[in-house]
Amino acid sequence: MNWLKNIKIKTKITTSFILVALLVGVVGFIGSKNIQKVDYNSGLIVTDNIAPLQQMTTVRYNIMHIKYNMTLILDVKNKNQIDTLDKTINDLVDKNNTFISDYDNIPDPKVPSETNILESKTYEDFKKDLVKYREQRGKVIDIVKSGKYEDATEASKEYLTLQDKVIDELTTIVNCNMKE
Repeated sequence: MNWLKNIKIKTKITTSFILVALLVGVVGFIGSKNIQKVDYNSGLIVTDNIAPLQQMTTVRYNIMHIKYNMTLILDVKNKNQIDTLDKTINDLVDKNNTFISDYDNIPDPKVPSETNILESKTYEDFKKDLVKYREQRGKVIDIVKSGKYEDATEASKEYLTLQDKVIDELTTIVNCNMKE
C-alpha cells in the first residue's frame, strides 16, 4: 500500500480519470447495443402485430359496410340505387383485396406460438369462406337486379350465414394479433 502513497497526486487523478472514462465508454457501448436490440424488436412489433391488426380490422370494417349496403340493396325502396350501392361494394372489395394481399406478404414468425397457429388456420379458413361469401353476394345482387326481391331475400339467407362466419373469422384473427 505504500507504493500508492508514494505516487504523485497528478498521476492518481489522471489514472482515476482514465478509469472512469473507460467505464463510461463500456457502459455507453453496452447501452448502444441494447438500444439497437430495442429498435429491431420494435420494428418486429410493427410489422408482425400492428400492421396485420390494422389490416384485418379494416377488412372487417369494410365487410360490415358491405353488409349495410346489401341491406339497402335488398330493400325494394332502394331499387334506383342498386348500381351505386353495387359500385360502392366493389370499391370496398378492391380495398379489401389490397389489405389481404399485404397481409399475405407479412412473413411468418420464426417461432410460431399457439396463437400464431390458430391465426394461420383461421386465416386459411377465412380465405376459403371469403370466396364463397363473395360468390353468394354476387348471386344475391344479380337476383335483385333482375327484380326478384323475394327470391333475393331467400338467397340472402345463405349469404348472411357466410357473412357472419367471415366476420367471426376476422374477429378471431384480430384477437390473435391483439394477444401477441
